[in-house]
Amino acid sequence: MTDDLANLSIAMTARSINPDLRIVLRAGDGRIANETRSLFRIGLVRDVHRVAAVLIAAMATGSSATRVVCRGDDTHLLHDE
Repeated sequence: MTDDLANLSIAMTARSINPDLRIVLRAGDGRIANETRSLFRIGLVRDVHRVAAVLIAAMATGSSATRVVCRGDDTHLLHDE
């Protein structure tokens, strides 16, 4: 079992014991995170690789963005004024 699948298995077990438990889960593969949404109400899912890629791409192209904010499934760049 991969680490991502092991993390998911543990989270699902914990959720079955306590449905109100707040779970922070590391699932490195975006595919696994996306598939997890269909398995149970996972709540908020963030693909940290995508978030980092957005900021790195902005910095590499000369953007003045300094932060990334996620709203829903969208990733937005913030610029200091």
